[in-house]
Amino acid sequence: MGLRKKFNWSRFFTTCGYTVIVVGVIFLVVALYHQIQTNERAVEENSVNISGAARYSDNAAFSDASRQRTDRVLFIASYDPTSSYYQDQITGLLSVSDANNIEFDVINMDAAKHDDPEDYAILDQTVQRRLASTHYRGVITAGDPALQYVMNHQNDFFKGLPVVFFGVIDQTLGKTAAKNPNITGYLESSHIAATLDMAKKLLPGTKRVVAIHDESALGTTEAEIFNSLSKKKQYAGLDFETLDLEHYTNASLRKAVSAYKKGTIILLMSAHVDQDGNYYTAAEITRTVSNAAAVPVFRNSKGGYSNGAVAGQVSSYRSTAAAAVRLMSRTLNGTTQLAKVGVTKSLSNSVYVANYPTMKKFNLDLDDLPSHTVLVGAPESYYAGSYKTVIYSILVILAGFVLIFVGARLDIRIRKHNEKHLKKLTNRLSFANAHDPLTAVYTRQAASKRLDELDLQDQPYAIVTTDLDNFKDINEVYGHTVGDVLLKNIAEELSDLAAAHGGAAARYSGDAFMLFFPDAELQEDDPMLHQIQNLFSRRRSVGMDTLQLRACITAANSEPGHTYKDVLLWCETAMQAGKNKGKNACIFYSQRMKQEAAAAEQTRLSVLDAIEHNGFCMVYQPQVETATGRLTGFEALARMKSGALSPGIFIPIAEENGWIQQIGRITTELTIRQICVWRNKHLTPPPVSINFSAGQLGDTDFLMFLKRCLVMYAVPVDAIRLEVTESLFIKKEQEAENFFKAAKEIGVRFMMDDFGTGYSSLSMLQRLPVSEVKIDKSLLDSHSAKKDDPFLKDVITLIHDDGKVALCEGVETKAQRDLLNALNCDLIQGFYFGKPGTPEQAEAAIRKGVYDVD
Repeated sequence: MGLRKKFNWSRFFTTCGYTVIVVGVIFLVVALYHQIQTNERAVEENSVNISGAARYSDNAAFSDASRQRTDRVLFIASYDPTSSYYQDQITGLLSVSDANNIEFDVINMDAAKHDDPEDYAILDQTVQRRLASTHYRGVITAGDPALQYVMNHQNDFFKGLPVVFFGVIDQTLGKTAAKNPNITGYLESSHIAATLDMAKKLLPGTKRVVAIHDESALGTTEAEIFNSLSKKKQYAGLDFETLDLEHYTNASLRKAVSAYKKGTIILLMSAHVDQDGNYYTAAEITRTVSNAAAVPVFRNSKGGYSNGAVAGQVSSYRSTAAAAVRLMSRTLNGTTQLAKVGVTKSLSNSVYVANYPTMKKFNLDLDDLPSHTVLVGAPESYYAGSYKTVIYSILVILAGFVLIFVGARLDIRIRKHNEKHLKKLTNRLSFANAHDPLTAVYTRQAASKRLDELDLQDQPYAIVTTDLDNFKDINEVYGHTVGDVLLKNIAEELSDLAAAHGGAAARYSGDAFMLFFPDAELQEDDPMLHQIQNLFSRRRSVGMDTLQLRACITAANSEPGHTYKDVLLWCETAMQAGKNKGKNACIFYSQRMKQEAAAAEQTRLSVLDAIEHNGFCMVYQPQVETATGRLTGFEALARMKSGALSPGIFIPIAEENGWIQQIGRITTELTIRQICVWRNKHLTPPPVSINFSAGQLGDTDFLMFLKRCLVMYAVPVDAIRLEVTESLFIKKEQEAENFFKAAKEIGVRFMMDDFGTGYSSLSMLQRLPVSEVKIDKSLLDSHSAKKDDPFLKDVITLIHDDGKVALCEGVETKAQRDLLNALNCDLIQGFYFGKPGTPEQAEAAIRKGVYDVD
């Protein structure tokens, strides 16, 4: 036998290093080429989109007159052809008019200049002449004034004509108009909030925002939107001020803006007419304000970015204008009814714009601009500088590698195993917390967290819930394996459907799912609801059989002043109505369902009655030593004496109504009193755990109450423990720290409950003053079926490494007990040893002392 040759690690890593260098250079060259192309496209886009609108002198039909058209449509534009958005509107309309056999006539209202009654009288005459001479089959409007004009004359001039609007910023105006069955369209963002966020990032020291507007319809609407933002949490500490251009002459305007000092920014909104009646284009008003002001000027619409404005977010109406033409075409050919089409958010792309010279003037960092911002006025040297930067980066990288290779052998140290393993375990636990282990969609807790964020942001959304009918029968006939496969397939299809509409899917319970859609408002006959119905009613093959599933589908929209819990409650109310209606029903929540909601109110009153009239009792579930079966403790669980409601119902109701503190005191005293009864019988009961929730932190006298109960019933403090969840520390950290400190002073011990659910994380183990950690049943169920799954073992090991006792709940079978014993889990709790029992049953367990582990 020859000797085994020693592996040359130095040569191996050297070869790998050279390979990395070659690949890195290739990628950098490709990136450089891509960057040059991107810069060129940005310059082209800048010249096309930012330069201002082209002027149209002929407002007659602007499609090709030589080509035969089927339908003639009247386009009413709010402003004149010199407005910054007019070119986008016309370009968007023309881009699809040929394909949809539509030709247009145009009326420009020029509402910014002509908004007097005499002007509108002339406009009325113009419209009447057009309608008298031409047969129009529909009307498309652009902007708020045009839509308002059509609404005012719906019965006079436009009766029976379908109307599609776009470019409407006043959300209330658009939604009010859509109540008319002949009107619908597309709402537009004002971009005020996005521009303010951009300005805050560029100028973090900003203390005041001054918005300049006029008294036009658009100027008034934008002023209202601007003032509403002052109430948002993200703008706390920022002073909001408005300046009405129509109260200022040119001279007094320049004097007013020149007085603003550092820490102030100016937001130039729709402002075109001053006190003297002078009309300013976007470029003119921007030049006037920026030349006079010593502070940065931002805009939330097109125009002015070459005249002194620093930056802003703007829209192109092309996509939305084209969509309006397609919708009108479908309406005219009978394939779509406007009454069934809800108001839609704008389809136009928003773009950030910034002026390079003005950014440099105010020493603003270009790196703070959002990605893909279009730069106006950037010199060629700016792009050349980027090119040199990339080249220099390549040289530095190459030089660094050369120094490494010629200086010493490559010596790579592998990270410590436990660090790598902990990171991997933490990632797995994080994913497991947010995703359902069977279907891989969001868990109910993760979806609730996202909806809670939407509520805090005052962001509208819609929720759809689904519940399969008689799915239990499928499990019984075909087995749980087949049932699980069906659930996975349905979850995947629901997730894809939700993602296609900007939403997400979550598993709400066993065979129930929830879909939520931010920035959406569903209609009662919404096409997406029909898609969900078709998804469930599709025939599915199971072996030699074919199944056709049925589900109850409910939907509800969020409303101001209500949380996602209210919306889910409305869906549940609708769900009951759907099940009564029949299989495969799709129910949209309405006020008519209040009668069903009355039953929920009766449930709430039942809980209140139990609180006020001694309607609660306690049951006790044993906790035993895994290896020996020795009784080591009990968990005290609250029940209603009437048995009418389970804890899963009355606990959430108590939390929602602020009664959890009262129930907490009731259950605490009942438990301590029972311990006293056992001790008076000369028994020595093991410690009893009492649940303590985050909602009870508001009960500042709880510890005094607990101490008084212990003294009154002559029960030592070590006879009880308080079970807490990590949410108690996360949601109210300072209050929780004060509570733990005060409790420790009187000798109270703590146990962490629900470890492994939505809130739990390994990093919190050392921070919480607990002596025992209770592993949640969901972890046991998810990881006990696989023989080689090390996850449970890793969790138990980490608990032990932190000097704490590991207890696993939800143990129902001998196989689970044997597995936990093999994994050195200290204690277990579950139906395998005993269900929650009466005080008498618990007393029998105390007398027995040991359970048979086999």
